Amino acid sequence: DILARLGGDEFGIVVDRSCEKSVASALAQQMIEIIQRPCLIDGEVIHVGASIGIASAPAHGMVRADLLKNADIALYHSKAAGRGVFHFFKPAMAEKILRRRALEKDLRKALLLRQFELYYQPQIDVANQKMIGLEGLLRWRHPQRGLMLPGEFLATAEEIHLSVPIGEWVLRTACGEAKLWPGSVTVAVNISSVQFEMKTFAALVGKALASVQLPGDRLEIEVSEDILLGDAETVRGTLNDLRAMGVRVAIDRFGTGIASLSQLVNFPFDKIKIDRSLVDVRNDGAKHRAIVRAICALGRGLGISTLAEGVETPEQLADVQSEGCDSIQGFYYSEAVPASKVMDLLSNLSAVARPRHDPSKRPA
Repeated sequence: DILARLGGDEFGIVVDRSCEKSVASALAQQMIEIIQRPCLIDGEVIHVGASIGIASAPAHGMVRADLLKNADIALYHSKAAGRGVFHFFKPAMAEKILRRRALEKDLRKALLLRQFELYYQPQIDVANQKMIGLEGLLRWRHPQRGLMLPGEFLATAEEIHLSVPIGEWVLRTACGEAKLWPGSVTVAVNISSVQFEMKTFAALVGKALASVQLPGDRLEIEVSEDILLGDAETVRGTLNDLRAMGVRVAIDRFGTGIASLSQLVNFPFDKIKIDRSLVDVRNDGAKHRAIVRAICALGRGLGISTLAEGVETPEQLADVQSEGCDSIQGFYYSEAVPASKVMDLLSNLSAVARPRHDPSKRPA
C-alpha cells in the first residue's frame, strides 16, 4: 500500500484495487487501535487519536480527485460522529457536508451583515404575578432560511470559534436595549462556557454596562452547569467580579447537567433556573415534581432564588407555585417577542401579568 501525508495532520493510504470492504474495514480498525496506544516521548506520555474516512472505486468514483474528495467527506463524518471511528463514504454525507459548509460560510457573514436579533421573553414573579425582567434570546434572520433558533446554528458557531464574538454582540445589544426600558426591569443573557471562562469576561461585561450607562443590577448573566468543569478559581473569581458590579448570575437548566448540590454552596450564584424538562410533568410527573420541590427548598436554604422555565399551562403554573418556585418564564404568559415589541409587552404586563390562555401553541 502507499502511505502519504496530505498536509497538516491528514494522511492518505492507497490500498490495492482488489481490496474488499471487509479488508478495508479491518485495516482501518487496526490503524485506529495502533495509533491510540500511548507513546512515551521525552518522558511525557502522549495520547494520539485517529478518525478515518474511506472511499473506494468504482462505487465512489473513478477519478483521483473524486475519490480523495469523497474520502475526505467520510473523514469529516467520522470526526462529527465522535472521532476514533471510521466510515465509508455515502452520497448522503456529501449533501450534509455541503449544507454544513454553507451554514458555516453564512455564519461568518451574519455578524458583519447584522443578521442577528434578540427576542425577549418575560420573567414573572409567582407571588404577585408581576413581570420582573426579560431574557434575551438569540435569533438569526437568515436571508434564505428565515428566522432561525439557536439550536439550529449555535453548535456550529462554537465549532468554528464564533461563539465568543456572537456572545459579545448579545451582551452589548441586550445592555443597549435594556437601557430603554423602565429602571425596575432587568435583562438576562445566556453566556457560553467558553466565553465565561475567559479571564477578560468580567471586564467585558463592565465595558458593555459602561458604554450605555446601565447599572449592574439591571443585568443578569446565565451560565450552564458545564462551567463548573472548568478551573474553579477562575470561575469563582469571575463570579465575584461580576457580583462586585452588582451583576446577578444564574445557573441555567439546573437539574439536567453535571452540577452537584455542593457546588451551589461553593460558587456564589444568585438564581437557579429549573429546566423545562422538569416542569413538563406529562411523564414521571411525581418524580419531576419531587425534584422541583427539592431544588426550591435548596434555593430557599441557600438564599438563592428559583425560576422555572417552560411554563405553558395553568396546571404547570400551579405545580411550580405549590412547590415554592419564586418566578417563572414560559409561553403561558408570553412568547419571545422582538425588541420592537418589548414596550408593548411591558405595557401589557406592567401591572398584573395576564396569561395568553392558548396552550395549543408552543414557545418560540
